[in-house]
Amino acid sequence: MKKLLSAVLIACMVMGSLPAFAVTDKVIFDITSLGIVTGDENGDLLLDEEITRAEFVKMMINLYGYSEISAMGESKEMFSDIPEEHWARAYINFAASVGMFQGYPDGTFRPDDKVLVQDCIKTLVVALGYDIVAQQKGGYPNGYILVAAEEKLTRDVTAAYESPAKRGDVMTMIYNALDINILHESYDGNNVIY
Repeated sequence: MKKLLSAVLIACMVMGSLPAFAVTDKVIFDITSLGIVTGDENGDLLLDEEITRAEFVKMMINLYGYSEISAMGESKEMFSDIPEEHWARAYINFAASVGMFQGYPDGTFRPDDKVLVQDCIKTLVVALGYDIVAQQKGGYPNGYILVAAEEKLTRDVTAAYESPAKRGDVMTMIYNALDINILHESYDGNNVIY
């Protein structure tokens, strides 16, 4: 029976019907309990779906604990492609106003565009304060990927860095980020230290 079950699981993975990663129950429990991620109208987390820029912004705002503050961004018109009724308008406008995310030179944000794994990595590395270290290691994308690997930010994420990120991958990286010490700059009287 075990051999048959193993064969079926392997066949499903080869045929692509199972995700390449497995988001653990602990990751799901912790991330949803903290209010960082919510499901769709049916409560489905859509773990194998590619994440959009708007969805990623909302996750990051929730990670920072700014979800209620983001309502301040509701009335601002910052991007030509974010209509007043867009579900993520407040999150996007607030994130842009505090410098978390940027739009494009043409005045758009492109909320439905997919986010690459390496872009999620960069955003989380910067949020953790390791931007200077990533720049010293070569900048975007390789320096950020190196820092992410060293700090175990990408532990259990199997997607290629240049591929669109799936919601499960992002949840796993955010979960891993919760255990990483934040790097901050201080001054000892003579030198800047980290």
